[in-house]
Formats: sequence, C-alpha cells, structure tokens
Amino acid sequence: MSSVVLDVAGLSRPWRSNVVANSGQMLLEIPLMQGQPIAGPVVVSGPFVMNDEAGLRQAHADFSVTQFVEWPWQEDGPVHPKTAGRFSSLAPAASTEAERDPPVRSVTPST
Repeated sequence: MSSVVLDVAGLSRPWRSNVVANSGQMLLEIPLMQGQPIAGPVVVSGPFVMNDEAGLRQAHADFSVTQFVEWPWQEDGPVHPKTAGRFSSLAPAASTEAERDPPVRSVTPST
C-alpha cells in the first residue's frame, strides 16, 4: 500500500495531515493542482470563497436568485415521478429500467 501526505490549500498543519492511501489493486489517479497564495483575506461558506463577508453575502444572494444559470422558462422543467425508479436512455427510442435501490427501513434504536 502506498500513501502520500497532501498540503491542502496552503494550510500547513503538521498535526493534521490529509493522507490519501491506495489499498486496492487498481491504479489510483488523483488530479493535483498548483497555485500561489493570494496574500489576502479569504472567507469561505459552502462552495463560495470570497475576499470578505460582504462578497460572501452577495454570492449567496446571487445564487438564491439565479443559481448561476439562465433558465428562460417559467418552470424548472420536467420531473420524473419518484416511483419511476432509476432508468437510462440507451437509444432515442429505447430505455431500460435499472436495478432499483433496496427499500429503506426505519429502525428505532432500543433503549
């Protein structure tokens, strides 16, 4: 088994390393990207990374209105019923239903 310790986003924390290990038989491919520190303030909330709290609030507001896409129609679009299960289109005129997920059971822990 091989492993590598990653320094993620320039956060050098020797007491808390990010280790990626491949214990399987298949080749493990990991895309690594490089960048330079921006030497400025950074605030993070969910997927948004900005330079200040005001920018972060604006990003959340913009996303709540547009979700960063242009959709010219009044409705979100066609939605398949939840009972349809999984399916895939194999060809323009053919489709097949894939194996459905097993039913979910609700379990109440005993006290």
